[in-house]
Amino acid sequence: MLIRGNAYLQHVQETLGVDSVWTRSYMQAAGVAIDGISTSVEARSIAALRLYQETVRLLRPHLLPEHRETVEVLMNMVDLQLDEQVP
Repeated sequence: MLIRGNAYLQHVQETLGVDSVWTRSYMQAAGVAIDGISTSVEARSIAALRLYQETVRLLRPHLLPEHRETVEVLMNMVDLQLDEQVP
């Protein structure tokens, strides 16, 4: 099956769940107003980092060994920054 553009995104969101952490983080990072409230650039940036974390968590079992170390180093950096900067 070949899925393109918005259909691909819709398929991913339906597969993971429209209320999943991944979908919520994606929507917020994309700047979609939630409950009629627009998000600040800072909130969108934090959501993008959370989206990265969730994407890694979902794909971790499929990462090639030669990529795993780089991904884990970046994950640790993201975790540290979010822990220090986000209440």
